[in-house]
Amino acid sequence: MRLLAGFADTVVWGVRYVSAILLLLVLTGCTAARFDPSTVGPDERFAVVFFGDGLQRDRFTTLLEQGALPSIERTFVAGGVQIERVMSGFPTVTYANTVSILTGMLPARHGITGNAWFDPQTLELQDYGTAGTYRRVNRDFRARTIHECLGTGWSASAQCPTYRGADVVENAVLASGLRWWQGRYGAVDRDVAGRVHGFVRSAAARGQWPKLMLFYLPGIDEIAHHQSVSSNAYAKALQTLDASVATVVAAIEDAGMRDRTIFVLLTDHGHLAAPPDRRFDLIDWLERSHDLRVRTARLAGGTRSARAARLRRYDAVAIVANRCIQLHLKVGESWTEPSRESLRALVEREVAGRRLIDLPAVGLLCARISDNRVALVGRIGTAIIDRRVTPRGARYRLSRYEYDPLGYDEYPQLRPFTAGAWFDGAAWFRATVDTQYPDLVPQVAELFASERGGDLVVLAEPGWSFSPDEASGHGALDPREALTSWYLAGPGLPAGARLPLARNVDFVPTLLDLLGIDRRGPYYRTLDGVSRAAEIRRAR
Repeated sequence: MRLLAGFADTVVWGVRYVSAILLLLVLTGCTAARFDPSTVGPDERFAVVFFGDGLQRDRFTTLLEQGALPSIERTFVAGGVQIERVMSGFPTVTYANTVSILTGMLPARHGITGNAWFDPQTLELQDYGTAGTYRRVNRDFRARTIHECLGTGWSASAQCPTYRGADVVENAVLASGLRWWQGRYGAVDRDVAGRVHGFVRSAAARGQWPKLMLFYLPGIDEIAHHQSVSSNAYAKALQTLDASVATVVAAIEDAGMRDRTIFVLLTDHGHLAAPPDRRFDLIDWLERSHDLRVRTARLAGGTRSARAARLRRYDAVAIVANRCIQLHLKVGESWTEPSRESLRALVEREVAGRRLIDLPAVGLLCARISDNRVALVGRIGTAIIDRRVTPRGARYRLSRYEYDPLGYDEYPQLRPFTAGAWFDGAAWFRATVDTQYPDLVPQVAELFASERGGDLVVLAEPGWSFSPDEASGHGALDPREALTSWYLAGPGLPAGARLPLARNVDFVPTLLDLLGIDRRGPYYRTLDGVSRAAEIRRAR
């Protein structure tokens, strides 16, 4: 029913989209005007961003080494800078991270804490997973997008669900919606690059080149979910991305703008394969074993009192994301005052001799103690994350460390971090990037600083998924889902160079600096990301 409703919504918006295109053709006289590059100053810089949803770093690298991605190899690997390990925001899902990439803020800060979220104050349960709801993300987050930071420049977005502030948005709603409904995800991606010709026509009509063009390919991720990152279909999806790079670069070159364009290739998260015998329906288990009545379906619209009435029959709300589940627990009639006793009972209660953490599919439990304190429960140990906000930013520590739920004791360089000392998020990231739980301490602490983060977050064991019908997934903090690679190439950037680390929230300040856009205003000091532009220019 949700699918049919979403499809109907897609058709309505598709009619509007087609009408707008027809009007544009009439106004432009259906001409194929060419852009005049002489109107652009010699020092002006522009950006083209390829956003491939769900690029799994290991499979992507293997295909590069096999020569299966020649355009990406030529443009980005040989011709640009690779940032080898880029940390996704937690949870490692598309909507949380697409907004993070385009705003420079972590999910807890911009408010989109998953592909769905529950707000215990308003009692809204939003879900962006349908054709009828995915665009609503643009009105729900609390931050500026990079499109809104370009000053007098204009920007264009193709197929990206987060497009707020873009002057030209070409999502081909009708055609893409129909193909998506038919399961033709690769066909959706194949059409994305062709939107560049419409952007060039818009530039010719305006007499101004777009400061930013963004091309988003969603089918890669969907194919991974259905057929796994190890499948031939996933390899073909990456080859579609490669063909898209070739098409767009050729169009930019034909317009005479390649030598002034910074090209970026990035992604939001990776993937972990989950064989059929390692897919576990945790919500079903909680309902059967703990007698919890759990709501997962969207609840939005109407009044708060009406939503409260509909939630009265539930004990919990769950946000399910493949390898991560966020649980909000109700105490009495309240969703805003979780009881430690309720959490403890859920974590410690044994069912058929097993606690929640003893289930093979469960790797780690993260439980809210307060907005600035989180308990970690592993199979062999526990720990407490403390967070405090200082004038120079947030700092974090692991305290009351009992045994080792994170595996950090295996790394001598982490001894100061496991001994209760305070460090900022950047230090935690650098120190833990090569562990099984990279960047976990600041990422988890920040998620629980938001009420939308939940009361209990369950991370799947590596190789397991909480989605019974999906061949691979993401959402937790295993390196294969949390660490990705980015590539940048263009004027003033070295060729064939590498940088070791960044976070995906670094994209906005980095690109603004590379484009020469002033970001000295107070707003930019609130970003979680930092500029890597100087490091990129010096990379070797």
